[in-house]
Amino acid sequence: TGIGGVLPAAALGQQGQLRELLLHECSFSGTLPSELAGATTLIDLQLHRNQLSGTLPSSWAALSSLATLRIDGNNGINGTVPMTWRTLKSLAVLDASDTSIGGSLPRWLVTDLSIIQLLLAGTDISGTLPRTFIDGEVEANSLVKLDVSRTALSGTLPPVKLLPSSLTTLELQDCNFSGTLPPALFGNDDDVAVVRVDRLRLYGNQFRGAVPQNLRITERCELQRAVGATNCFSCPPPTSLFPQSGSLCHVAPFDWCRDGVAVALRCSTSTASATMSNIVATAASITTAHTATAAATTATATMVGALAPSLPLQPSPTTTSTTTALVVVVVVVVVLLVGAAIAATLFLLHRKRRDERVLATTVGIPGSTGGTGGGSARRGSSRTTSGRRGAGGVVGGGSGAAGGGGGDSGGGSGG
Repeated sequence: TGIGGVLPAAALGQQGQLRELLLHECSFSGTLPSELAGATTLIDLQLHRNQLSGTLPSSWAALSSLATLRIDGNNGINGTVPMTWRTLKSLAVLDASDTSIGGSLPRWLVTDLSIIQLLLAGTDISGTLPRTFIDGEVEANSLVKLDVSRTALSGTLPPVKLLPSSLTTLELQDCNFSGTLPPALFGNDDDVAVVRVDRLRLYGNQFRGAVPQNLRITERCELQRAVGATNCFSCPPPTSLFPQSGSLCHVAPFDWCRDGVAVALRCSTSTASATMSNIVATAASITTAHTATAAATTATATMVGALAPSLPLQPSPTTTSTTTALVVVVVVVVVLLVGAAIAATLFLLHRKRRDERVLATTVGIPGSTGGTGGGSARRGSSRTTSGRRGAGGVVGGGSGAAGGGGGDSGGGSGG
């Protein structure tokens, strides 16, 4: 809502009959009022998603009837959980997620209180996870939901033998846990291994070791993310997995077995059903194909390396394009040159023939014909007198073929 400002501490503390105080998702600022301890009948206190700051008031230990406390989403709240809060015997829900509360997890949160939901995700909590939090042999443990994800918790998970029977949600993702998974996470049901909680999230850690071969997940389970995985579970993956309540757990084929080490088991809600054996067979075939491809690639690389000195360099796409363009230019130039040469040759031949015709018309062929006529005139002159031979010869020489004919006639006449 649009309500904001500083909480009226004094007025709130004087509400002797106040049972619920719901001021969440507003714009309140300032520190958590210690005066609120005067509202001893308060059962439900919800101040989440404001701009509140400061430490957790130790005076709130007087809220003996408090069952639900939500201060999540107030990044300015810091410090540690006060030791005095051990007297809050009725506290069932504590949600301080996405605040700056730090320090280690107090064991008494589980052993001394009646906590059902403990939500501390995204806080500055550090250290290790106390054994009492997931140990089913602790009679006082009534946890149903435990979420300490996105914190600085580290180390190995306590090697408990049995999880609390009430625990249904265990979220430990994106921390710094390592080591093997405790056997208590898995139980046996008709010779089938099952995860004892409905929601199990362990991704974003450095867990190692084996996962039961006949693992069955009852609801949603994420032992590992398919992307950005850090856990490394041993091969082979579970060989059988049976969906229940509409859920399906499956192996990411490329991530489960890599170099003989399993790195991914992801479980997610689905309406489909399948057995793990089919998925594992698919993963195996993909892995085999991948290995064969890698071997072929290596062999090819070795052969090319051996033949490299005698093989020409493979041209790059840029070089190939440049060479093609160059060839095209050269071909065009050659075609143009050949065309020019042919045109020049035809022109010269045409000119030569024209010159020959001109020359023949001017001096060549007419003289030859006149000479024949002259000869005829000379042959004719042997049979006549000198005066007529001269006339016939002159006429033959001047008039060409026709004159020659005249000469012959003249000669004949003389005879």
